[in-house]
Amino acid sequence: MNHIILFLIGLLFFSSHSLNDLDKNMRIISIPEYKDQLKGFWLGQCIANMTGLVTEMDKIGNIGEIKTGKFYTSNDWGKLGLDRILQPAIHYAERGVPIAERVAYDVAALTETLNPSGREFYLPWGRAPKVGELFVHHGQVKVLKEIARHGRDGFYSGEVAEDMVNSLQKLGGFQTMDDFSNMEAFYTNPISRNFAKFELVEHPPNSQGATAILLFNILKHFPISS
Repeated sequence: MNHIILFLIGLLFFSSHSLNDLDKNMRIISIPEYKDQLKGFWLGQCIANMTGLVTEMDKIGNIGEIKTGKFYTSNDWGKLGLDRILQPAIHYAERGVPIAERVAYDVAALTETLNPSGREFYLPWGRAPKVGELFVHHGQVKVLKEIARHGRDGFYSGEVAEDMVNSLQKLGGFQTMDDFSNMEAFYTNPISRNFAKFELVEHPPNSQGATAILLFNILKHFPISS
């Protein structure tokens, strides 16, 4: 999900805030330009890139699991700072994370679709991973340490961003360095609905929150026990 719900609990108050970290500053792409660029592809088709798979939608939106929303929540509400928060992730990136059964299954199914760079990243053993094997990649360690030192600029500017932009542009993507460096999250007003004795708090559109609330509204019409 590209959205964050914050629940702030104090001695005398309870409040919720929502943060949308889908990019609102993305450069405008015209429909003819997009159609021309993607001629011969069907929307949603997956193609290999340097770190795995990129969908056609990823060519027009800024990608990256390190979203600006994480920096906002750390800066606005956090107490520890990104450097300390990221230490466990850096620890496991350096020493390895055991391959779970589902991960082994999924990667095995993708081995034939990865290009050489993707195979180097996901298949350091030269084959599909086995359950329980440790996955270590020094590139991830380097990126996490850049973020710990420089915050959002460690991901959306400099060497890391240049690597992503260059790779995406080689695949026909539209992203530029300005798109990455200008990426910003923004606060929104949460939406909510009561269901039984619970209150479901979700993001407003463009998230999936409204869908979750609609599903609960449908369930209200069925005799479901508590």
